[in-house]
Amino acid sequence: MTKSTIVKLPFGIERTNVFNDATYSGISIVGNQGSGKTNACKALVMAIMSFDYGNNPQPTFIILDSEGSFRDWTKISDLPKDVQDEIARLGWRDPEVSVFKLATDPAASDSTMVFSALQYDDTPFVFSSMASTTQAVYEPIAKAAYDDLRRLNLPLTFSRVRDAITTIINAGGNNIFAMQEKAIFRALNSVENRTLFDQITFDFLQSPML
Repeated sequence: MTKSTIVKLPFGIERTNVFNDATYSGISIVGNQGSGKTNACKALVMAIMSFDYGNNPQPTFIILDSEGSFRDWTKISDLPKDVQDEIARLGWRDPEVSVFKLATDPAASDSTMVFSALQYDDTPFVFSSMASTTQAVYEPIAKAAYDDLRRLNLPLTFSRVRDAITTIINAGGNNIFAMQEKAIFRALNSVENRTLFDQITFDFLQSPML
């Protein structure tokens, strides 16, 4: 029988001094299909979730998984004995996993995101690619739109924010070039982006990490 192996990640009990530096570094995992990329990611998650943070907040992972690879996690107790022993030595534990299905079609969803959880300077991340120069012009306009809606005590939905930004741009006086204006309008009217939010038949997912 082939002996199971485990990659020696820099998060074991004997190397905790490198943990903080490692978690704030970019990580790229590449390999052929079936070579263990997903399992490596799961091991990283387990290691980071099992780290002793003392009185600091426990981290939360948001995994965007279009293939369902992270929906099911093998319990430590179901792993080979030698792997269980190594995991026990490292102090890892089973992660708590919650799965939310998001789709532009409400019939294919079981959850939705709420647009009001986003701050004005977060909103460019939900739009199609926007050049940095355009984003620099967009953000003060978005802030003004947020302020207007809050002053009127109106909910910060995608459609209301979009319409408020459109009104401000159409009023002029924003020192915005025509191409930037078109880029902003194109992003605001993206069907894919709009329909991901505020699907009224589902629970809302609200997180400062979104």
